[in-house]
Amino acid sequence: MHHAITLTASFSQENHGDIVFRSLQPEVSALRGGRSRTHLTRRDNTIVIEIEAADLVTLRAAQNTWSSLLRTAERVLSCQSGRRHQ
Repeated sequence: MHHAITLTASFSQENHGDIVFRSLQPEVSALRGGRSRTHLTRRDNTIVIEIEAADLVTLRAAQNTWSSLLRTAERVLSCQSGRRHQ
C-alpha cells in the first residue's frame, strides 16, 4: 500500500468510545479486500481508524466510507444520550 491516512475521534465519556468502537468493528471485516486496508483501534476514549490504499482514488473512497460510518455511529449515540436525559 502506498498511501495512508489516519482518522481519530475522541469522546468525553470512555463508554461512548467503546460503544462506537464496537459498532464500527464489524465493518472492518465487511469491507475487507479490495484495494484498501483498514485497522481500527481504541485508546482509552479515542478511536483510531488507519486506512491504507493502493492509490489516492481508493484512499479517498475509503476515507469517505469510514468518515460516514463514524458520523452515523456518533449521531446514533447522541440521539440515545439525548433520550436518557429527557
